[in-house]
Amino acid sequence: MTLRLSISFIGLLIGFWCFHASAQVPGAEIRNTQRQPFTAVKSFNPLLLQAANTIGQNGLVVLNVNAGYVSNTVDVKLLQSIYNNEYIERSELQRVYDRADNNFVNAGFSANAGVVWGSDTLRHRHGLFLEWRDNYVFNLSKGLTGLVYFGNAPFENETVAVDGNLKSYDFRKLQYVHTYRLTPFLHLTGSVGLLQAMHVYEADIAGTVFTATDGEFLDLDYDFKLNTFTTKRFFDFNATGALYGVSAFFHQPGSGHFVTMGLQEAGFIQLPKSSRRYKADTSVTFSGFDIDNVFGLNDSSFVNLDSDSIKRFIGLSDTKGTFSSGIPARLFLNYEYQMTHGLSLGLEMAYAPSVFVLPYTALHAGRWWNKVLYTDLYVHSQTFNALNVGLCLAANIPMKAKGSIIQIKAQSGYLNALVDSEKTRGLDGLVEVSYRF
Repeated sequence: MTLRLSISFIGLLIGFWCFHASAQVPGAEIRNTQRQPFTAVKSFNPLLLQAANTIGQNGLVVLNVNAGYVSNTVDVKLLQSIYNNEYIERSELQRVYDRADNNFVNAGFSANAGVVWGSDTLRHRHGLFLEWRDNYVFNLSKGLTGLVYFGNAPFENETVAVDGNLKSYDFRKLQYVHTYRLTPFLHLTGSVGLLQAMHVYEADIAGTVFTATDGEFLDLDYDFKLNTFTTKRFFDFNATGALYGVSAFFHQPGSGHFVTMGLQEAGFIQLPKSSRRYKADTSVTFSGFDIDNVFGLNDSSFVNLDSDSIKRFIGLSDTKGTFSSGIPARLFLNYEYQMTHGLSLGLEMAYAPSVFVLPYTALHAGRWWNKVLYTDLYVHSQTFNALNVGLCLAANIPMKAKGSIIQIKAQSGYLNALVDSEKTRGLDGLVEVSYRF
């Protein structure tokens, strides 16, 4: 009974959220080199234009699909157990639980299409990109994670902080990008985009849970907020937004040094008046319900309760109203040194202040082995006290038109998962096909 009491509270809130949201899996990004890091949610980068500038081609058409996840605690081994519906030993949960003071997961899926046009004889180059992105991010306190993993039995006669936030969104993006070659050494890029959302979910919880001896009762004190919008109509433009980005590309001809820095995807989505807004700020004491599965209320004693009864029980108000949801902006800095024999070395840093605690950092070693094959081996860290090894492979297929090629690229940033899935806390994969002319 002790275990089920604490899960009841978590199940009420998570289960109610499940009434209004289906499980979404989300995330992809073009760089000014052949590689494509920055785990999880990626999107077309204005630097794609500068890539076309540096390789002396007039433009390109590209299709790109990317998916992945990154976490500070959840490793690939645990993810495999969940996916295969295997029994998870307590020791496995304890290993994951002990890794950090919070539990962060960012997962994503993204499909992209874009076109770049212009000429090396002109100062201006243009790009137009379409993207479909589905993203899921949550950050739970250690106390809330412990209740979900172990129930409240280990926290008897303790007051546990249950804090966390969740954000999930599905949107389409149309983005225009313009690069201006100010001098042979400096290229400036600006981008603007329009967003159309299919769903947005934002949830925040802050509170405490106290478990009495032998689980006799629970004292719950919590502040819970949930903003939701969803539509099944593909061309529903009630939820729209905008974003912008700026960057600068520095290169001294003949030096082999390339530097790019800027701000990417600063923006928002404005949700309509029909959006649902839920709120609870209350304290309750109870000891009554069993929930065997927090994600399946049909298996519990709540099966006979309708959603209105559940809302009254946890003190949840339900209103309609507009709200605004921010898109996590990213700051980035790339450095690359191109040497002889097709070899290049690079440093990449990216930071999303509203998502990650510290910057993503990667060291790259790339090489064109001939006119066809390119490889990029890189080591990167997402600030989670673990290094990961990634590999990008690209192949050029010459076309009949002079200077035109089809390039096929595949990439994964977590090859170490094949060797040690217990210590690897991320997975990703990318496939891309482009026509360069």
